[in-house]
Amino acid sequence: MATFRSIEELIRMLSREKVLLKDMFQNRKSLSYSYDAARELVDYKMERIGFLIEHGVLHDSGEFLEMEDVYLRFFEDVLDVNEDISVAGVKESIDALESAIEYYLAETSLQRKTVYLKDVKRILRNIALNTFRNVIDLGKDVPCEEIVDVAMKENAAIIGLSALMTTTMMRMQDVIELCKAKGCKSKVIIGGACITPGFAEEIGADGYSKDAADCVKLVEQLLQ
Repeated sequence: MATFRSIEELIRMLSREKVLLKDMFQNRKSLSYSYDAARELVDYKMERIGFLIEHGVLHDSGEFLEMEDVYLRFFEDVLDVNEDISVAGVKESIDALESAIEYYLAETSLQRKTVYLKDVKRILRNIALNTFRNVIDLGKDVPCEEIVDVAMKENAAIIGLSALMTTTMMRMQDVIELCKAKGCKSKVIIGGACITPGFAEEIGADGYSKDAADCVKLVEQLLQ
């Protein structure tokens, strides 16, 4: 990948391609940005798009273009973008992800499977960008004490717990009780294959979500 030789070259690129980059940034929550739309904004001069790809500003995803994460984060930081998560947008992305996975599994052509696999990776990357917040992932099988201690140290607003089996779901209540004992102010939300709204209410959880999209909505409500 080529690099910019000077700050002046980078600034010239930003000035020359400001129309395209502005449009891509404004539409960054979309799952994809078509090559046709990009061609029109660079006056159909494909060498300009090629330059952006070669210098790591854009990513070529076949029929679509994406702004590389480093530039996307740079623009968001500079512009101090702080937008609410679009629950509908996340749900749409998850629906698209499920469809892409189904197509991939059903496809017999290796070439088409490769295309669908790229779609899956692209959608996952967009879901991450659209829902990114300050999240600390402690992993799985984490002791209750560590969960609560980290939440208190980081002043976490919410603790999210998930369980797939009934043998581990009772540890959720241990976390809630430990939060009370230690004076942890974090709200605790739970979910997982074996979890029900009734169980969440029974153990005193602050919320229950059935899936990822529902979790986003729940977090928005609790943070208001």
